[in-house]
Amino acid sequence: MKQLELNAALDKFQSLGAEGSNKETVLRLEQIEQLLQLHKTRYKSRFITRIGDQIKQIDITEVAYFKAEDNEVLLVTENNKRYFINHALDQLAEMIDPSIFFRANRSYLVHISSIKKISKYFNSRLHLELEPVTREPVLISRVKVTEFLNWIDK
Repeated sequence: MKQLELNAALDKFQSLGAEGSNKETVLRLEQIEQLLQLHKTRYKSRFITRIGDQIKQIDITEVAYFKAEDNEVLLVTENNKRYFINHALDQLAEMIDPSIFFRANRSYLVHISSIKKISKYFNSRLHLELEPVTREPVLISRVKVTEFLNWIDK
């Protein structure tokens, strides 16, 4: 269940409990809120990568985008440094905050601040211009356009 849906359900439960308020309802609500605090989603805040014999850590705030390339995933920083990481894009999509990263297509997971320009593209798709610049066009499919526009408008 998404966090917004869960919060809406809790608000409704709370308003219903207020109408016929009793100790049992209040206690249950407090227990639910305590459980929610324990299970809040924690997103990855940094990644590690190996450079020869060294291990480098890269903070999530430095990441411009992730790119799948030749069965490997590159982490590309804002200053265009590229590092291989040991995660698939599907895994990364679950590990990072969806309010600031969007799965543009099969090859890219993009940080909201790396999107410099959005243009309409052939066949009802969108074209993203990212910073740092990519070698190939980054396209949002026709199916994902509405989801992307909702995400960018939050």
